[in-house]
Amino acid sequence: MFWDREKYIKQNPYFTKNNCPFCNEKQLIITNTKYWYIMYNKFPYYWDKTHLMAIPKRHIKFSIELNKEELNDFINVEIFMKDYYKWEKNYFSFIRQSTGWRSVEHLHYHYLVWHISFQNDNWERILKIKDK
Repeated sequence: MFWDREKYIKQNPYFTKNNCPFCNEKQLIITNTKYWYIMYNKFPYYWDKTHLMAIPKRHIKFSIELNKEELNDFINVEIFMKDYYKWEKNYFSFIRQSTGWRSVEHLHYHYLVWHISFQNDNWERILKIKDK
C-alpha cells in the first residue's frame, strides 16, 4: 500500500485539482470529521505508518482559504491526533504555506513522530520533493 518516497519524487508530477490524489483516492483514510479527512501518508518521510495527514475535504491551496466551519472543525482533528499519538510524546505537525517544495497543491497538514534520522544530516533527503 505504501510507496517508496524516492520513487514518488522521481515519477510523479505536481498534483493539481485535476489530478489530486487527496480528492480522488480515499483508501488511506482512517477517519474523518465533517470537514476533514485524516489519512496515512502514502509516501511517508520514513517507512512508517505513523505519518498521518489532515486534509480539508474541500480542495483549497492555503490555510487562509479555510472557512469558519472548517477552522472550527479542525479542533476535532487535533483531538484525534492527540489520542492517536498518546503513546508517543514527541510528535509534531507542519504545513507548507507556499507551493514551493509541495508535491500536491491541496492543503494538507503533516503529523509525524520524532525520528532518530531527524537528528543528523538526513533532512534534505527526508524532505526533498519536487520544487514547483
